[in-house]
Amino acid sequence: MARDKRSLADRRPFHPIPAPSICDSWPTHQRLAVHQTTTHRWDFETDLHEYRDAGIQTVGAWRYKVEDYGVDDARELLKQTGLRVSSLSWAGGFAFNDPEAHQAAIVDGLEAVQTAASLGAANLIVIPGNRGGYTPNHARKLIIDAIQQLGDAAALHGIQIAIQPVDPKFAGDGFFLDTLDKYLDLLRDCRHPNVGLNLDLFHLGRTPCLIQRVSEIIPWVRLVQLSDSCEPRSDLDRCQLGEGTLPVDQLIEALEVADYRGFYEVCLMSPAIWNGDYRQILSQAQRHFRSVVAH
Repeated sequence: MARDKRSLADRRPFHPIPAPSICDSWPTHQRLAVHQTTTHRWDFETDLHEYRDAGIQTVGAWRYKVEDYGVDDARELLKQTGLRVSSLSWAGGFAFNDPEAHQAAIVDGLEAVQTAASLGAANLIVIPGNRGGYTPNHARKLIIDAIQQLGDAAALHGIQIAIQPVDPKFAGDGFFLDTLDKYLDLLRDCRHPNVGLNLDLFHLGRTPCLIQRVSEIIPWVRLVQLSDSCEPRSDLDRCQLGEGTLPVDQLIEALEVADYRGFYEVCLMSPAIWNGDYRQILSQAQRHFRSVVAH
């Protein structure tokens, strides 16, 4: 079936609709998921058994672990353990100078949609990427076209594409999507009901007036990723919830007031976390989250 051509010249307002959530009726504390990068040293099977034993019902799946274990085997293990999948990470990086590389990134993204569908994932996290050698406007067109294609494929399976912002300090050369507003403009130009935002606190937590803007951005939010940090020098400088300076508690409270009903996904990428006691780390993250949502 041919894909509709969506013109960037069409500036009629696009009003996002909050996506339905499989956990809409769950108690808030049960909507906490853990991303598999948190427990870096465990394999896919260990993650699922340990998460389940810790009382965690949902996993943020990492393609590296899924593919290493095998997609079919991963699907069966999810059925056996009864765990849900909040997201699959990652696809993206669409603005390549080489047209073949650009198309390969789209094909990879479409394959990721199929994997997400096989696992029953609610979201596929997509990182748009840098502009390569293109002008920002041309790179946006390439990125939007790619995201629309992924959105169309995701819609066939009831999956949401959750666009991942990146803090410009860690984005590298050629990065041009350097503010929350630029991501929101990108989403508006995508004009797709199956494309929204991954509200990653590590990358967006220092956005001016973020908490005050929750009611504005809530229709776009498909997933919330939680971590904390003090003065990060890289994307891997993350710490446990409540141990840094990011507004973890305030964000959760504001989202709940705004009637966010999706998943909260703990994503603690850090050598200090990776070398720690994973069972204790899972327990501590749960305790902090429960303490916030119990108020």
